[in-house]
Amino acid sequence: MYSLSATPQVLTFSAVKSNNQVETSFNLTLNLTLGVALTSSSLIQVILPQANYNIPSIVCSTVINIQCNSTVDQLSGNLTITLSPPCTQCSVGSVIVFAINGLTNPSYINSYSQALVVQTATTTGIYENSSIALSLTPSTLTISNYARSGLNTVGNTYSISFTYTISNYINANG
Repeated sequence: MYSLSATPQVLTFSAVKSNNQVETSFNLTLNLTLGVALTSSSLIQVILPQANYNIPSIVCSTVINIQCNSTVDQLSGNLTITLSPPCTQCSVGSVIVFAINGLTNPSYINSYSQALVVQTATTTGIYENSSIALSLTPSTLTISNYARSGLNTVGNTYSISFTYTISNYINANG
């Protein structure tokens, strides 16, 4: 009696951001280990959460600049960057390192704004995908004016007024 078993490979990746501050530009370096073989007609897609993206400023590169296409989903606001693998035949376990420059961090922090998804695909479907969390650092609240009026006596009421500036947008859910 024969027994066959196989351990499938899975797409794994790590990502390094040059800046985590909300609503700031950053460069992203990705290191992918393929779980399936890819050909030059396959695609690698990187999906980033909603932010204010300047699509013409997005540049993809390995050692040299490589062609990538960027689109923003009108419903979700997510940015999808699509590029071809930098090899004509990438085998299972191949490591692909590339950078994407000219990105923007989301303007608020929630569970949706911190997910980065990478997937490999053909023109007819998705082979595999994986996601990781990206950290964001909140901006600070700056109080620029402070004034108090009324008596400073126990039992009396007084009012406090101040001017503040929020450095990032507040999500509709607070």
